[in-house]
Amino acid sequence: TTMHKHKVKVNYYVNPKELYVISSLKYSCLDSTLLNVIYADTINSLLKKGNALDANRLNDERIRMTDYLQSVGYYDMKKEYITYVADTARYSNEVNLQMRIRSGRTIVDDEGNRKLIHFKKYRVAEVNYLMYPTSHTFKRDFIFADTLLFDGANYLYDKLPTLRPKVLGNVALIQPGEYYNRHDVSDSYLYYGRFNA
Repeated sequence: TTMHKHKVKVNYYVNPKELYVISSLKYSCLDSTLLNVIYADTINSLLKKGNALDANRLNDERIRMTDYLQSVGYYDMKKEYITYVADTARYSNEVNLQMRIRSGRTIVDDEGNRKLIHFKKYRVAEVNYLMYPTSHTFKRDFIFADTLLFDGANYLYDKLPTLRPKVLGNVALIQPGEYYNRHDVSDSYLYYGRFNA
């Protein structure tokens, strides 16, 4: 440190030693079906052999993997279900990295027994458009008077809807029978938000 009047100048000297690099990457999950889905996407992984062991990149890969799994049907997958174990050898800068993916949730039944319920892929059962009148404030108490089935979707309304079912159906990304896809949900919000009705 050097001082001049009321100011202090501080110099830091850092000796970072050797950079730790990923020498191998393995995936671990008790559910073989889920593990196969993960293996199918490993080409897109942000973690490669020879990369520096970077905490930010590890977290980015958790986010990317969660996003991928939610786009192929795993509705209840969360980033917190993905963790890492880093194994370092003494006198070496190489790291054997293992990504651990939780295979499901543990529930406790009425008798106090713990049971593992594996994550599953969800399909869209049905699509319903709830066509509320613009003047209605308390939507949860609203009772729909009529239902129209059009192109595989249900349109529930009280008075004639301001938007025709064909118009809504033309931008519909969520279809009955398809696997849940987080991107389809967020894009649907975006498209339907553009309607001025």
